Amino acid sequence: MSAPLAGIRMLRQFVTGPVERCDFCRVRLPDRHAHLVEPTSLRLFCTCSQCSDDMCAEGSGYRRVRPRQKVLPGFELADADWAMMQIPIDVAFLFRPDGDAAPVALFPGPAGTTRSQLNPELWSDLTARYAVLAELEPGAEALLVNRSKGRRDHYLVSTDHCYALAGLLRTRWRGLTGGEEAWSAIDGYFAELNAMARGSPASHA
Repeated sequence: MSAPLAGIRMLRQFVTGPVERCDFCRVRLPDRHAHLVEPTSLRLFCTCSQCSDDMCAEGSGYRRVRPRQKVLPGFELADADWAMMQIPIDVAFLFRPDGDAAPVALFPGPAGTTRSQLNPELWSDLTARYAVLAELEPGAEALLVNRSKGRRDHYLVSTDHCYALAGLLRTRWRGLTGGEEAWSAIDGYFAELNAMARGSPASHA
């Protein structure tokens, strides 16, 4: 199996678990299935194709999550801007707000995902200087920042990647700092993500 396909299966496993069912009608789902998100709560749902179409009706409050993983090699969030966001770990997903909602960051940890509300004025300043933030589809896409071990890597990803990484760490995090196993899993996750971005048919510009 190629690295991209292995990565896709890894992501699905941690998002949905071993038995995948539609969160709305409970029908059993195939390996390839749709996801929806509530942009305000950032809650992710696994769906069959029929429920995905039905729940995406205008005014429903749900958005379709289209699989996406794109490396941003020419992009770098300045250290000072990162510090202003006061995110306590070196890996985070930044989400553009939906309507009047506040911008948020999600970061993974031992309990799953932690939500941190960002200062709206700071976000407005950042979007004026970093065009990719203004281009994110609210709730469905995020800027993934990886600053672990001195890295400065940035990705445009769909929301399912956030919950995949959170599920991965929930099973491996130990103590206050995570431990060797957790950080090895993080390294493996980003290796898979890079492979998917280079070669997966789901990756697009």
